[in-house]
Amino acid sequence: MKTIEAANGKWLGILKHFGVDEQFLRNQHGPCPSCGGKDRYRWDDKDGTGSYYCGGCGAGRGMDLLMLWTGMDFKTAAAAVDDVIGNIEREDVKPKRDPVDRLRKIATGLADMASINPVRLYLNSRDFSPTRTTQYHPGLAYYEDGKYVGKYPAMIHVFESATGSPLTYHVTYLTTKGEKAPVQSAKKVMPPVGPLAGGAIRLHPCSDVLGIAEGIETALGALKRTGVPTWAAYSATLLEQFQPPETVKKIVIFGDNDESFTGQKSAFVLAHRLKREGFDVEVRIPDCVGTDWADEVSA
Repeated sequence: MKTIEAANGKWLGILKHFGVDEQFLRNQHGPCPSCGGKDRYRWDDKDGTGSYYCGGCGAGRGMDLLMLWTGMDFKTAAAAVDDVIGNIEREDVKPKRDPVDRLRKIATGLADMASINPVRLYLNSRDFSPTRTTQYHPGLAYYEDGKYVGKYPAMIHVFESATGSPLTYHVTYLTTKGEKAPVQSAKKVMPPVGPLAGGAIRLHPCSDVLGIAEGIETALGALKRTGVPTWAAYSATLLEQFQPPETVKKIVIFGDNDESFTGQKSAFVLAHRLKREGFDVEVRIPDCVGTDWADEVSA
């Protein structure tokens, strides 16, 4: 922990010293050094921790990125950082913004879901229907790298903690025709008021048999294909951390069939933990490589 504390605010210099390519050290969407995604990774260095986030493989901090890049274990990486940290200057750490104001602003702009709107058009194009928790925003501001880009219709879902407390919003930016908005990251999770680990997007009421998948459309596809009410964890990392309500008797994990094996790995990591916790667990993976349960519906 002393190494982590001493490295705070110095991760840009540390990671560059160990050869991490500058394309992975920008606060903008780009390729992921782990899963190979083209535009779902960004290095945001929150509070000087060297943090990053990938929509495919999840989040981490400076030490995680260093280990990923070099292949070193934690002990070796920490010793290597200790050797160079004295020669690296500290960057200014920007104060963390309170996310509550933006979340409240989104909430006050929500509109009636009963009418024909871009959210319904988008879901209909995927052969899905809105759930009880699907919400519609007629014009939500989109920012890229802190710069205002424009306003777009948006599909909104609440991301809740393991105990059911609202933490943030998952947003899918759309066009008026119900297509994904022409922006770098059409799907975003807004800054949360608490840790996301353990939580999920609760698309349906809890039931004795509950499904869990990564994305919202994947969860909707699992329901349509199997009839199992399914929640969405948003990412592979959060899927591994999902904690179902104690009242659930069986968990069905609908994993992605990724070429990188990221989705499969996360599904079985979760299955292993939940089995040890006493849950009845089943893992289902689509047959075709590169597909998820949303693809199974449209196949």
